[in-house]
Amino acid sequence: KYPHRYPLFHVKDGTHDELAADGYDMTDVGDGDIDYLSFLTAVNHRTRDARRAHHWQVEHDNPVDSFLFAQKSSAHLHSLREKKHR
Repeated sequence: KYPHRYPLFHVKDGTHDELAADGYDMTDVGDGDIDYLSFLTAVNHRTRDARRAHHWQVEHDNPVDSFLFAQKSSAHLHSLREKKHR
C-alpha cells in the first residue's frame, strides 16, 4: 500500500536443524539457507521505482563475535547488491 514508506528491513539467517527448539540455528548472514540474492531482487521488484536504497538491519541472537558478525553480514549483503546491479 505504501511502497516508499518502509525502506528498512530486518535480516537474519540460519541453517535448518531439526534438533533445535525452533527448527534452525542462527548463522552469520550469508552462511545460512536463505537465498538473499533472490530476496533482494524480489524486494526491489515490489517497489515502483526499484529502490536501491533499502537499509538492512542484521540480527543474530548470540553471535560468537558481534563485530565480526556485523562486518561479515554487511559485506555479504553489499556483495549481493553489487551482483544485482552489474
